[in-house]
Amino acid sequence: MNASANLLRIIRTGQRPYWFLLYLCLGLAVGTASAQIDQGSITGTVQDSSGAVVPNAQIMVTNTDTGLNLQTRSNASGTYVVSPLKIGNYRVSASATGFETVAREGLHLDAQERLNVNLILNPGSV
Repeated sequence: MNASANLLRIIRTGQRPYWFLLYLCLGLAVGTASAQIDQGSITGTVQDSSGAVVPNAQIMVTNTDTGLNLQTRSNASGTYVVSPLKIGNYRVSASATGFETVAREGLHLDAQERLNVNLILNPGSV
């Protein structure tokens, strides 16, 4: 007997409440599991003091609780995204050739949060 025939036999023999209860429990378990995601992301745009975007800027994201460092670069539009990140406290810094390094500290990331951290670079000394 194949699986679909077994399923039909179970449904016909009056065991529907058991299947309903099983599906209900599975639905609750999946809903609870998805609510426990403990990650978020940090994103932003890197610009110079005149408001022009800075492509290819070096971005360093540091979890100040654990010391973990993650690096990325801004894209051609000056945008960067660092994801997934565990919840916690972060420091974000940006540097580019011809500019001073800038940092934002004391950033707190919560579960499923998309923290927007825009950075403005000032011209470096010649």
